[in-house]
Amino acid sequence: MDSEFPLVFDKSNRYNHSLLMKLSEAEIKNSELTAACLARDSEILRLENKIYELSSTLRNSEHQKSSQLISILTQTEELPNVPKNENIENFENEKKSLLLKIKNLEKSLENSESKCTELEGHLKSKEKEILKLKVQIKEQDSTNESMSFIKGNYTDRSMRNNNDFKDGASPRSFSHEIKGKSKSSKKLSVPKLSLITIINANNSNINVLKESPASERKQAYYSSIYKTMRNSPVKCLQKNFLSNFS
Repeated sequence: MDSEFPLVFDKSNRYNHSLLMKLSEAEIKNSELTAACLARDSEILRLENKIYELSSTLRNSEHQKSSQLISILTQTEELPNVPKNENIENFENEKKSLLLKIKNLEKSLENSESKCTELEGHLKSKEKEILKLKVQIKEQDSTNESMSFIKGNYTDRSMRNNNDFKDGASPRSFSHEIKGKSKSSKKLSVPKLSLITIINANNSNINVLKESPASERKQAYYSSIYKTMRNSPVKCLQKNFLSNFS
């Protein structure tokens, strides 16, 4: 029975180790996503500054072009041989090119914002996974504490019950006295059982499965076991008691 507890603790430790590995991987991904969001924010700020600069340039160029156009128109009025529409067409072409650049920058800004939204959704999903992993680790820790308590209680009771046997008696010669139909009492030796399995050792809840007894003596023996278990379920787990159930 003692060998089962290290196996259970080993499995729980490996499970905890795998959960911790997943948690560390999720935290690494979280840091990567945070860095990506910061880079995205800096890129958005750079694009906004660029748009502001282009808008200022456009306003200044419009003002300059307007003043130049006025001066050109004034000069063309004095020089009838110079074509009047040539400078106006150049100005319109430059204005169209600047407007096209602004539209392209706005599209790139929209794409950056959509990517930012996707990254935020991915980041939230990763945060939910991290919370789930933390909850699983807490549940596993509480399970391990419960199992440690059961094992300690089992060991303490085994050590105390070793002193309850009579001098010269051994666990395998331990017997119960039951009353028969006659006035004299009879000693019933502990029968050998083929299977006793302890399951669901979680949160101090212990269930004991047994085979159906083949005789009335076994039934009386099981009744004495369950009377003992009624107030102290862990008492049936002691070494001296389970040595008769191999």
